[in-house]
Amino acid sequence: MRKKMLILSFLTLGMIGIFILVGLNGFDEYALKSRFLQIAAIIIAAICIAVSTVIFQTLCNNKILTPAIIGLDSLYMLLQSALIFSFGAANLSVYKNDINFLITLVCMVVFSLGL
Repeated sequence: MRKKMLILSFLTLGMIGIFILVGLNGFDEYALKSRFLQIAAIIIAAICIAVSTVIFQTLCNNKILTPAIIGLDSLYMLLQSALIFSFGAANLSVYKNDINFLITLVCMVVFSLGL
């Protein structure tokens, strides 16, 4: 198990290195900064997804069930599409992100309790 994790870690670091360094013309400070930010965002998202999946599986007492399997990510996309369809893209851009978050949060909780 430890050997597999070590191999996967080296492969991951190698792929990150390839992503960051391939295609650079000399020393491009902007490109490096942008690529490091993208890698940081991917790592943060991966950690959040892993933690939320473990919490979800613990609460459900089911090691197979994940939020993606029951369609909560698709429900989120449906809610965002319905908000844009209902209010229009121009009106939706006026709303603050906090209002969008609260509307989505309430709808997701209501729909997930209905499962």
